Amino acid sequence: MKLYVYKTPDQDKGDPGVHCTFVDEDGRKSSTFFSSPPESISHVDKGYLKDRFTNVQTEKQAVFIKERFSNEIKRLKDSVSPDIEFLKELQTELNAQETDHQGAPRFWSIMDYKWRITENGHHDRVSLFHPDSGEAITLDEYVDEILNGDRNTEFDEEQIEELKENKEYFQELIEDWIIEHDDDEYHFLYEEKDYFIAWNSVFFTKQEAKDHLESNAHHYSDEAHTFAMTAWRAPKMERLMKVLYETNWDSIKEFQYDS
Repeated sequence: MKLYVYKTPDQDKGDPGVHCTFVDEDGRKSSTFFSSPPESISHVDKGYLKDRFTNVQTEKQAVFIKERFSNEIKRLKDSVSPDIEFLKELQTELNAQETDHQGAPRFWSIMDYKWRITENGHHDRVSLFHPDSGEAITLDEYVDEILNGDRNTEFDEEQIEELKENKEYFQELIEDWIIEHDDDEYHFLYEEKDYFIAWNSVFFTKQEAKDHLESNAHHYSDEAHTFAMTAWRAPKMERLMKVLYETNWDSIKEFQYDS
């Protein structure tokens, strides 16, 4: 004998009802539906079960159904597959999160930036490279060091005042000032900010991307942030995301007990 307790795929997501199918010793089947299933039917008699299951003939069959029904209802309510529970929680998050103006199927990555050498006139900043120390400092940091007094013993007041005035006008004037007044030899590096998608960064949800960025901040710059994209012309990805967004995972929970 067997008893199946299950939900069907066409049931509404919030429908508490369950289907029950009883298979007797000869393989004959009959089914019934409990719209509000009780935790136990141990109190019912054989006549009640015969009205529910047309192939119930013996007391042994009735006892089997009553015992197995309680076990299967408890399992159905309390022993949800961890994988199904995960998919349900993921689906809730997917449907509730922001889209960041990206069409489906969408996913998230991490966008970061790096400085790349370019030509003068196409740059976003200038850095000074000191060949002896092998270190570099931005032009703004260099000027601030001097105007804040960190290097006031290396330049006189007139030179510092000139630098202060040049700061208000053109970058080229500052470069000329450095060449004329600083005894150290610097190479001027013209750099532009180059944005890029970080390697190995693919996430189903925006929150997961945020969590990754927070726990792995040491691998990224201070300006790194989440970035949504659409998997364009990717039919398998589109189908998978549709499954994750729309499947009624409650309907997947089906249990069987063999005698």
